[in-house]
Order: sequence, then C-alpha cells, then structure tokens
Amino acid sequence: MGCIGYRAAWVPEVEDRGWEEAANLAVTWVIAECKAQKATPVVVANTMGSVSSISVLAQMAGQYGLATPQSQGATRGGGPVLAYVPTLEALELAINAARGSSLCVVEGFGQPIGGWAAAVEAEDLTSGEPSDPLEPALVEALESLIFYGNNGWGDQFGKQQAQRILARLPREQRDPEFIAGYVMGKGQSAHGAKNLQAIIEKLR
Repeated sequence: MGCIGYRAAWVPEVEDRGWEEAANLAVTWVIAECKAQKATPVVVANTMGSVSSISVLAQMAGQYGLATPQSQGATRGGGPVLAYVPTLEALELAINAARGSSLCVVEGFGQPIGGWAAAVEAEDLTSGEPSDPLEPALVEALESLIFYGNNGWGDQFGKQQAQRILARLPREQRDPEFIAGYVMGKGQSAHGAKNLQAIIEKLR
C-alpha cells in the first residue's frame, strides 16, 4: 500500500475501448479487493446520473452506494472505491474515501489522470503492469513543486516558487493535467491542483 495509504489501479482511456468494457475491468478488480478485505465497495462519479448508462456500474452503485462531490455520504464505508471518469473534485473524494483500502479509477477524456497513476504507481488493468516510471529530473521537479504547495499554491510565495520550478522544465513536460493529477496522487487537494494548473497555463 505504501505511503499513499491505498492500493491503486486504473483503466486508461483509449479510443477503441468501450465504456462498458473499461468499467468491467475496474469492477472485476474492485470486487476482488472487496473479497480480500472483507469489505463493501462504493462507486464515485461526477453526478448521480453518470453511471446510469453503464449497466455494471449502475448495478454496483444501486447495491452498495454512489457518491458524488455534491453528495458524499456513501463514502463512509471505508472499503474499496471505484471512481468513474472523475473530475479533479471527484478524484479527491475517491482518494479520501479509499484511505486504508483500494482505489480503481476509470479514466475519461474530460480529465486525464495519468499523472495520478504515475504518482501512486497504479496498476494498469489493461496490461497488469504499473505505470511507466518518470524521468528522474521530472520527478525531482514535481517533488519540489509539492514542497512549496502547503497553501495549495494560492499564496504569492507558493506561486513564485512554482513558476521558478516550472520554468526550468522543458515545455513538453509542463502538462497541466498530468501535473495536477500527480500532485493529487501525492496528497494535494483538487483546489490546489487547479491553482497549479492555472500557473502552468500562464507559462505555456
């Protein structure tokens, strides 16, 4: 489980994979985690209607509970969590709910979460392998960013330090969505991640 406090897996988004197929991969993993932990799962989605068209998720949500950033009560169970194409806010909810247990994220085009997967070394359920390791120089820069993120990069000092660190990165490594996901995997809030995204956008 390591320092992140939960076991992690994900289903990366690809154009030739249907949503039902992606959801089935995630559900299979989460159910196995539930059996191993003798716990019950919860589904986290962006809205109450997000999973209604995916039969396997609708069934799981109906049986065990569905939580959204607007309605968080169903996350009190403390068991494995399945987050379906989450926004950063829904990802934060899922991370908090998964502490001490497990989290599987199904990625969607709207919010890439490869950065989160890299930060937590999530198992890629399409290959059975962990996420590819990042270049050491990039990891060093990202960890430096996190060091100055105590206030979610919302204060002037935090912003200045973030700008200094980011300016040293090659342009192709200043991916706001990847970096936002990475810092959330290391414990930052969605609000802080969005602050950092805004800083990155101004540098591009």
